[in-house]
Amino acid sequence: MRTKPEGIPAAEDGLAGYVRSVAALIGIPSAGTTHEISDSANAYLAVARRCRTHPDDDLMLLWNERDGWHAALETRPGERPMILAYLGDCLVPEPGMVAAFAESVIAGRPAGQSESPGLGRTGRTDHLASALAGYAQDPALLR
Repeated sequence: MRTKPEGIPAAEDGLAGYVRSVAALIGIPSAGTTHEISDSANAYLAVARRCRTHPDDDLMLLWNERDGWHAALETRPGERPMILAYLGDCLVPEPGMVAAFAESVIAGRPAGQSESPGLGRTGRTDHLASALAGYAQDPALLR
């Protein structure tokens, strides 16, 4: 049996807890979320509500270790999503900050920034595991 490289299991556990925490604050059930760590770390949250400025399009929140959190509109399969805004230059902001960002986007208010913060963390699972450690260890998030 192959074992995962050092840091990956801790980062996966932390990312799972972090995504659950953010989703709970926004009102997204766990079935509306995915996350993974492979070549890079990624998360997806399907927002049930629509953006006021794009009422005909499905809204999603995306997270990766290069761009951090960003809000986007769903597009057709195979097409890149239409990015509405990036939260900013913090890799793992507090879940409440992510929820406030999402609420601003949904309401059609200016939120975050228009360009990717270019966090450039791809492949650094040791740093990611450290940033997410508190979410993996919080028993309240595991319920």
